[in-house]
Amino acid sequence: MYRVALVMVVGPGEGQMAVEVLEFAAHALPAATIFVLDDATSDGTYDELKRYAERRSEVHLSRNSVPNGFIGLSRSVLRVLHEASGTPFDLIIKFDPDALLIHAAYVERIWALFQEQGPGMAGSYRISADGKHRDFSPHRRDVLLDIPPIGVTRRGGWNALRVGWPAYIRYLPAALRNGYQLGEHCLGGMYALHGATVQALRTSGFLDLHRQPLNARLVAEDALVALGVKSVGHALIDANNPKTTPFTWVQYRPPFPLSAAEILQHGIAAVHPLKGEQGREIRAALRPNLETPVHV
Repeated sequence: MYRVALVMVVGPGEGQMAVEVLEFAAHALPAATIFVLDDATSDGTYDELKRYAERRSEVHLSRNSVPNGFIGLSRSVLRVLHEASGTPFDLIIKFDPDALLIHAAYVERIWALFQEQGPGMAGSYRISADGKHRDFSPHRRDVLLDIPPIGVTRRGGWNALRVGWPAYIRYLPAALRNGYQLGEHCLGGMYALHGATVQALRTSGFLDLHRQPLNARLVAEDALVALGVKSVGHALIDANNPKTTPFTWVQYRPPFPLSAAEILQHGIAAVHPLKGEQGREIRAALRPNLETPVHV
């Protein structure tokens, strides 16, 4: 029996969608512990999350004191991972409020990959669900811009002056020694971390970066977490085999290219992004087809 944690950061306007998505995940993985971080919302989102958490003993809800926003999302993700790291889990699944974990086979497949390739981060890595190679060059450029001691940062705006190195830079040499390629990562809509990886990130101090200003160009949470994973010597792993039907369909931007019927037909276990009206329609169509809960 795997000890599984689910982690999610929720921003303004995402409360109802997040609760619906969490219900899907809790149905597929009823034994999982859920960590939800509200980004200091003031539009009723936190109240909706609080009502949900009060009904579910497995849900741990926390809240930022001030909003980190999109630019500060990596700090929020590192914080909720730090909270989850206080308990030993075998697997930690990070997903967005517009992602959907459909059935427990996701855990079985990801765990098998970790057994084959070692602990680390698994998701949409080098190969997209459509079979195309992912482009890491924007994040590679951000890392290169962060290396000089004086540069441009996204802190306080898109073109603020930075003096001194970003806090994450001290982890870059170790990542490079472990084969890290600048900017590489698993897409942040949904990815899985081995429990040993999260504990290694905690021990190394990497998760404590959530307490420090970003002061960097590299602010994308998925790219930052991936750098941390490589800094502790763990692997980045493709969840999909490019020669077979995608097991997960995690892409960056909408529209989502599959219907609910196609998701079910191909046995796809996790999808992202399901935004707006299209997302609501797909979730509504999938709801009657939820599998019988499987304890893993």
